[in-house]
This record gives sequence, C-alpha cells and structure tokens, in this order.
Amino acid sequence: GKFRVFLKCTLENVTDLMLPPDENWYFRVKCMSCGEIHENDIYFDLVGKKDKEGSRGTSNYIGKCKFCSKNSSIDYINNSFSMYKAENSESYKSVASFDCRGWEIVEWLPKGNFRAACSENGNVVEDIDLSEGDWAGYDDEADCVLGVYEFSCKIELFKQAQQFLLC
Repeated sequence: GKFRVFLKCTLENVTDLMLPPDENWYFRVKCMSCGEIHENDIYFDLVGKKDKEGSRGTSNYIGKCKFCSKNSSIDYINNSFSMYKAENSESYKSVASFDCRGWEIVEWLPKGNFRAACSENGNVVEDIDLSEGDWAGYDDEADCVLGVYEFSCKIELFKQAQQFLLC
C-alpha cells in the first residue's frame, strides 16, 4: 500500500522544519503477510537505493520478516517530500509518502538530525533532536528563543490516484 507520513507540532520562531532526505528516517513496520510488528526499528534515507535480490528493481529499504521470511520493500515516492512551515504550526501536514510492498508503516520515529530555519532571519539550525518530542534553542543574532514543541505524527494509507503538491 501507499502510506503518507504526517507531522504536527507547535513552532516558535521557526519555519521550514524537516528531516533532510539524506538523513535516516526511522519507522516501525508490520508484515502484511503474517501481521507481526517488526521488533526492531527500520531506517533508510530517501536518496539511496538498494538492488532487489533476483530482480532488476531497486528500493530505498529491502528487508525480510523474521517471523514468516517474506521479502518486502519500501520506496519513497518521488516529489512527495515537504517541509513543515510556520503556517502549518499546530496542524497535521504531509511530509513524505511511501510505496510499501509487504510492509505496513505503523509509526514514524523522530530520530535523526532535523533542520529548520529561524523565522526572524532565515538562519539555518541543524542537529535538532526531536526524539523526546520537544526542542528549544536560541538564535543570538535574532535575539529570540526557537522552539519545536508537542511533536506528533500519524500515518495514513492513501489511494494512488491522489496528486501531490510540490512545495
């Protein structure tokens, strides 16, 4: 199935929040064959591709269920990546979509180094850690507190016919 990842948080003096495509994105997945939730988090970036065994195809993530041994894959859907902007604050916004063959994404885990910009002066802030759900910093040049609070996400199954808006 095709799954869309939505992000919701409260931004303070911050815009363009994102987990860069070349960073690892972490997920919890369920096998569609046996229904077991994979006990280890899986991760991959949106840029790299791996060759599928016995096929000419490639995928961002290729794995095998340890319970039923079914081979499965996940592909980032090109042009579905989007930044979370100040005007999205406190509402859900789609940030990326994935085509899953054999896996179901059940949770997106906010690990990795998020990036954002100070909404006062555009200074880029890197290495934002949202694993605890909140982050606070300070921009000396703009003399303001920066914050990302109440981070949450949801995953939704969607039909292929839907179109994506490029941001």
